[in-house]
Amino acid sequence: MIYTLLIVVAGIITLIGIILFSSKNNRKSGKTIFSFGLLLLIFSIAVNFTSGNSTKESNDKEERISKETVTTVKDGKVTERSTITAQQYNKINIGDSKKKVKEVLGKVTEDSKTQNSIEDIWIYSGRDQGLAYISFSRETNKVVQKQETGLLEGNSNTITTQEGTVNKDDWSKQIENISKQKASRSDKYEKLKGVIENFSGQEQEVKEFEDYIVNQYASGKYIKDIKDDQYMLTNIFKSSIVNTYYKDTTKEPMASFSYSFLLNSKDVYLEINKPDSTSVKAEENEMKKQLENIRK
Repeated sequence: MIYTLLIVVAGIITLIGIILFSSKNNRKSGKTIFSFGLLLLIFSIAVNFTSGNSTKESNDKEERISKETVTTVKDGKVTERSTITAQQYNKINIGDSKKKVKEVLGKVTEDSKTQNSIEDIWIYSGRDQGLAYISFSRETNKVVQKQETGLLEGNSNTITTQEGTVNKDDWSKQIENISKQKASRSDKYEKLKGVIENFSGQEQEVKEFEDYIVNQYASGKYIKDIKDDQYMLTNIFKSSIVNTYYKDTTKEPMASFSYSFLLNSKDVYLEINKPDSTSVKAEENEMKKQLENIRK
C-alpha cells in the first residue's frame, strides 16, 4: 500500500516537472523536479515489484506447506493427513470459521475428520512433529477449542479455549474452564470425557483420588449440590480415573466403590436420577458395604 502511494506521488512530481519544463521561465527548475520525480518513480516501481514478489513467494510457500500431506499406517489402516507448521497453528483463534481454518491450515483430509456428540474435529499433523486438533461447535461451525501435542515444542501438550491456554496435564484448570462455559450439563460432561481420556497421572495421584472420593462420600455431600458444576465434574473425573485404574481388578473393593460413586455422581448431575431415587440408594448401600472392606 505504501509503495503504491509512493508511485502516485512520484508520478505527480514528474508531471509537475514536465509542466514547469515547458515554460521558458521555469525550465531549469522544471528539469530538476522532473529528474527527481522520474528517479523516485523508478525507485518506487522497483521496490513495489520486489515487495510483491517476496509476498507472493511467502504466500506460495505457505500454500505449499498447507497442501503437503503425510501418510501413516497403523493396524493395517492407511491414513492421509495434511501437515501444518507451528506458525500456522498459532494463527487459529477461538471463534474462527471452518472457511478461515481451511485458508490458514489447508483443506483437511477425509481421514482426519472425526466428531463427538457436540463437536466436529479436524486433525492435522505437524510438518516436523506433533498433532493438532481443531474443534468446531456443531451449532455455529466456529472454533471452540484447539489442542496440540508436540507441535509447538517437542514436549508441548496444550489446549486452548475461550478461557485461555492451559497444559493438558493440568486437569484441575481444565475442569475449572469447562465449568465456567455457557453450556448444558450434558455438554460439559462430554467435554470432561476428553480430560479423562488425556489424563496420564502417576499412581500416587490415583491414590489421592481414592482418598478424595471416600471422604466426599463419607461427608454425605457428594451429590448434594448438583448446581456446583466444578465440584460435580471433579467428582466424576476423579472417580472415573480410579475406576479405570481398577478395571482389571474388579474384585478389589475400591473397584466397586469407585464405580458406584461415579454412577451416582454422573446420573444425579445429568438429572438421570434424583438423589433419593431407589437406584441411587442401592449404589450407596453398595458403597457402604465396600467402604467397610476398604477400611479393614
